[in-house]
Amino acid sequence: MSAGLAVRGEPTGTPDRTGPVRRHRSRVHVSLGDSIASGEGVGLEVAPADTWAGLLAAAADAPFVPLARGGAPVAAVIRDQLPVALEHQPDLAYVCVGLNDLFRSGGATEQAPAAIAELVRELRQDGTRVVVTRLHDPTRILPFPGRLGRSIRAHVAAINECLDDFRSDAGVHLLDVAPLTEQPECWAVDRMHPSAHGHRMLAAHAAAGLGLRIDVGPAPAAPSAAAWWFWLARHGVPWLAARTPELISSEPLRRHAQRLAYSG
Repeated sequence: MSAGLAVRGEPTGTPDRTGPVRRHRSRVHVSLGDSIASGEGVGLEVAPADTWAGLLAAAADAPFVPLARGGAPVAAVIRDQLPVALEHQPDLAYVCVGLNDLFRSGGATEQAPAAIAELVRELRQDGTRVVVTRLHDPTRILPFPGRLGRSIRAHVAAINECLDDFRSDAGVHLLDVAPLTEQPECWAVDRMHPSAHGHRMLAAHAAAGLGLRIDVGPAPAAPSAAAWWFWLARHGVPWLAARTPELISSEPLRRHAQRLAYSG
């Protein structure tokens, strides 16, 4: 198990919450968010039970309801997933969301940090404990043009800074994904989503802050360059072609194109 990847469960600055937090009888654990919580990738998938959320629920011997969906921006998580989660009155919610607000329609880059904080507050107001991921910088794995890369890093930093405000809430555990960017064996061949081993690494480190234990097992070899080129031809290019209209309409990409036009 590598050093550095950690659950941060002793926060600094209390987020605003109103009303009493009520105790739940439910033992259900739920996942909310996007593909890093759901296990979906481009041309690949980690089964729900083998995601970091599913592994933690199994370690706690708790029923698991996977609500996270690939491609979901935070607005969709609040609109579609949160009400279902609250119906289950879960004991614990696993949350990872925010990167799709950069690249998907329905995303809201500037509003994303506050919206994610509101999502966590809604869960806490209902008495649910929360494990929420601090986002990684995807430009550490995939190269992006300079200004666009800076926009992505600023977006990630804004979300993480907002989540850090929950450090004083003992019911919120912050799980850093960033150290996985130094471990290529933790990423699937698409270089955008954790591999099965990456999910197990996240679960093992989150478990330490929850009084649970998960064995990581031996690390597999990282996907080869040949495997990446094969994936790119079979899955990556068709995915990019299908997503191009949506990508063009994304806020940071549109701003980047405007800057290029003005600089030319």
